Parts: sequence; structure tokens; C-alpha cells
Amino acid sequence: MKGVPLSVLLAGLVAVAMLALAALAPWVSPTDPTDIGRYDLMLAELPPAFMADGDPRFPLGTDNQGRDLLSAILYGARVSIAIGGGAVMVASTVGVLLGLLAGYMGGLVDTVIMRLGDVILSLPTILLALLVSGIARAVFPEAGTVKWAPVILVAAISIHEWVQYARTVRAATMVEAAKDYVKAA
Repeated sequence: MKGVPLSVLLAGLVAVAMLALAALAPWVSPTDPTDIGRYDLMLAELPPAFMADGDPRFPLGTDNQGRDLLSAILYGARVSIAIGGGAVMVASTVGVLLGLLAGYMGGLVDTVIMRLGDVILSLPTILLALLVSGIARAVFPEAGTVKWAPVILVAAISIHEWVQYARTVRAATMVEAAKDYVKAA
């Protein structure tokens, strides 16, 4: 592809490879890290296979409970990508909608949305995440379960990150709204 720097192409290939490995984790990983019956303390803390005393069954070695690290990384990537992707989708949707609303309406609506964003940005991310988690657990009794934990995590991240999208979209909306063709319409 002409014009695309090699570093961008390599970064894209690495990203696609990571996504593919995460998606194919049940078929690619040597073991299932969620299978408790496969833990073997006699295999704990083995070095990677390419080092001395390494075991070829465990390409990246094992942890302190004898679990294969490569399998744990592949399965963990699935959860991380799902939560990160979900948080970006929710934050971008909310941020774009609020940014459009603030930029086009202006006045009191713009002031309220942007000051709310300023308050949210003044709080540290971890503090806001703990606050959201605590409120969710108090309001919803099942919020502490494995079923709801990803949803709460996505919500906690999204609540802090929508502001960047809103500010960017608000600025672009204000520029476009001030143009003659919009005023004429």
C-alpha cells in the first residue's frame, strides 16, 4: 500500500494478530486456565520454554499455582478487549450525543453539560470507578456478581471518558453551526 508508513502497517498487523489470538483463545491456547482440575503445584513457577529448565508444554512458563501463562494471557485478552471496546462504544455514543446537543443548542444546555464534564474530569478515574461500583452495589443487590461486574466496569470507565468526545464534538458542532449554509437553512 503506497503512502502508508511501515510502522503503521506493522502496528496494524500486530493489533489484528492480537485480536485474532484473543478471539481464537479456546482453540489456540495450550490449556484452559479456568479448569481448576488442571492446576498442578508441582509445575509452579516454571520458566518460559526458551530458557533453561523450561518446559515446552508451557511456552511462557507457569505462575505460582502451575497455570500456563500463555493461556491466561490469551483468555485475559478476551475480557480486556471486550470491556475496553464496550467502554469506548458507550463513552463515544454518550459523548457525541451530548457534544452535539451542547454545541448546537448553546446557552444553558451547553453550560450545564460542559460544567458537568468539568466536574467529572476533576475526579480521579479510580475514585469515580469506586464511587460508581459502590453506588451500583448499594442500589442493585446482584451488582457484585460475575454477571454484572463487566457492565459496572464499562459504566465506570464510560462515565469518566465521555467528556473528551463531548468536547471535541461540541467544538466541531459550534464551528459548523456558525457557517453561512447552516444559518441559511
